[in-house]
Amino acid sequence: MINILITGATGYLGSSVLNQLSKKKIRFYYLTRKQSNLFRIKNFNKNKNITINYNNIETIFKKNKIDLILHCATSYGTKDKNLSNIISSNLFLPLKLLDLAKKYGVKRFINTDTILKKNISSYTLSKFQFSEWLKKYSNDLYCCNVKIEHFFGPGDDDSKFVINLILKLLNKAEKIELTKGTQKRDFIYIDDVVAAIEKIIIHTLTFTKGYNNFEIGSGKSISIKKFINIVAKELNNKFTKLIYGALPFRKNEPMDIKVNNRKLVKLGWKSNSTISQGLKKTIKFYKKKY
Repeated sequence: MINILITGATGYLGSSVLNQLSKKKIRFYYLTRKQSNLFRIKNFNKNKNITINYNNIETIFKKNKIDLILHCATSYGTKDKNLSNIISSNLFLPLKLLDLAKKYGVKRFINTDTILKKNISSYTLSKFQFSEWLKKYSNDLYCCNVKIEHFFGPGDDDSKFVINLILKLLNKAEKIELTKGTQKRDFIYIDDVVAAIEKIIIHTLTFTKGYNNFEIGSGKSISIKKFINIVAKELNNKFTKLIYGALPFRKNEPMDIKVNNRKLVKLGWKSNSTISQGLKKTIKFYKKKY
């Protein structure tokens, strides 16, 4: 039985990992804040976890043997733009966990990161800064930095691009203002992301020190415009006017993100869901919900 401390368990990525991998021989311990909404993990087996407030993190290390820390908690800076809160979630919290891991002999740390460059936003800068600190701690434990491209799936936050787009098209919005849509992204379905993280967890169990990095994505990028057109076609929406070029690109917008997933493939992982298949499952969920 592997004992994993997971952060961000109530978020979309963390809850997906928790709900799917808890069926394996893994015991999860997770952290929540007082204001955390537990709706995403309401069906999780409560006998396999301890819920603890962030102010008392060390208690979980004192009372339990933790084999691995999986850091999924993150602040994108979309709903809460307070810079100190972004840095707290993306830098200070995982640094505290690294210190505790070193103190209590936890030998493995997996950090979920973004594929985006550091100069895009406060979010990307804070994630980059922690990845640099992660390398420093690799002399004491095995550290993995996992860069994930644009993932999506049923139940994700409606502030995210894919879900926001689906809901607008599903509700037949009169118009949607967009950028030119020429920038390319590697969209990947959530189940493939969780399967990749499972492979990485198994991989880390054979190491106690060092550093490695992985990139999660299908390995194929398509333009935002093409992706939007696929969503509109899946929803059979011919009503909503898609106004390309109405919005400017973000500052330092990457125009073609290429994911190198060769390390994952060597671990036996592959992407099993096409964009169309992933969208069908996601759209089906929201059609039932709305």
